[in-house]
Amino acid sequence: MAKSPSPRKEVEKKSLNEEVLSGDVINPQDAGPLFGEMLDPNPKHSPLLPERYPQGELFVCELVDIVLKSDMASLEYPFYSLTKKPDRSPRRFEHDGRWIEFRPSIKGLPTIYDKDLLIYAISHIMREKQRSGQTPKTIVIDPYHFLSYTNRPTGGRDYEALVDSIERLEGTRYRTNVKTGGFEHDEWFGLFERVKMKTRQTPKGGLRPERLEVTISDWTMEAIRADEVLTLHRDYWRLRRPIERRVYEIVRKHCGQQEGWSIGVDKLHRKSGSQATRREFRRKLHEVVNDNHLPDYDVFIENDTLHASSRQEFLDSYTSANSARLNGTNARKARQSAGAGASGDIQEMASNLADHLRRLKISADGYESAKQAAPGWDVYSLEDEWRTWMGKKAEADRHVGLEVVMPHNPDAAFTGFCKSWYKTRGKPS
Repeated sequence: MAKSPSPRKEVEKKSLNEEVLSGDVINPQDAGPLFGEMLDPNPKHSPLLPERYPQGELFVCELVDIVLKSDMASLEYPFYSLTKKPDRSPRRFEHDGRWIEFRPSIKGLPTIYDKDLLIYAISHIMREKQRSGQTPKTIVIDPYHFLSYTNRPTGGRDYEALVDSIERLEGTRYRTNVKTGGFEHDEWFGLFERVKMKTRQTPKGGLRPERLEVTISDWTMEAIRADEVLTLHRDYWRLRRPIERRVYEIVRKHCGQQEGWSIGVDKLHRKSGSQATRREFRRKLHEVVNDNHLPDYDVFIENDTLHASSRQEFLDSYTSANSARLNGTNARKARQSAGAGASGDIQEMASNLADHLRRLKISADGYESAKQAAPGWDVYSLEDEWRTWMGKKAEADRHVGLEVVMPHNPDAAFTGFCKSWYKTRGKPS
């Protein structure tokens, strides 16, 4: 005969799972439906993490156009470290008149993975704002729901990593003139003001968090109250590398629902907050470009500039909300096309040519051959030079009526270019 649970255990279980919504505390227990775990068939070769818990997109209010450019602080500025190693170096970031001073916790600066907890909290506060008009500053979080929602495993080490994230988020202090909600706070603050944990002892003697009560900083709350937040694609949680997440954030902030947006690679390096050398940053950025799996956007590098374009399905998802603007744009394009005649055909050919050039991919072996062909040179800078040269040559051939031929073996063509480059210029000074 099965034993019924004791009344005490039933009360404890109920106290952990019941919804708390009193004053300024909310409990986001309803994190969306969870299904059976779905793993990629070949995860080692997938550039994205497996989608462990398929679910809907974050319920976050969406801003558009000029407001995004001035107030999306956490996407615009590098408040998070892009390294998994403890980053304990105090420093100051400056860009276009804005600055941030960092005073890391004993466990280092918060990483871009630690940011997931803040995104999770903001998502539920914004949902409550949509539902009731309230913006509670304190939110109660179920650690298991958080790990599931953010596409993370739920083993013992993952709970330990969550505690480390909390210590970095609560312990690190910032001082900045970056405004949120139109206000500038000249003070040292943490992204979390206060965190309370309810824990239980594991069979091995450790402590596992059962419930988190998190109080958000005033600086972040000003942004929430002013609706200065953007929806992130759910595949954000699946991006493996820190640089991928940071590039996606910057592109999401600036490109938005535009057809395209561009930024110089060196400027992107500064805005990302990466502490890597210029060469190492370019290498990592080229990996992102070659994989080209950022949610909602295609990216490529040309003339030392990163170009991002919104995918059509992403633009289509905003058609109903922006129909008037899009219809006006399409009508204007139609008028321009009707008046341009042959000029439109030329522009289309140029666009197709640029598209072909972007699709030329260099393999890892190709980069290695290029390094041997031009020792001492940054092969990613040489790749930019090669693509620019290819474009000019193809344009010149097309202009005089010659057939434009793309290389059948991009690796060999790029290596040959590097050999010629090294033969003409020698080692870099």
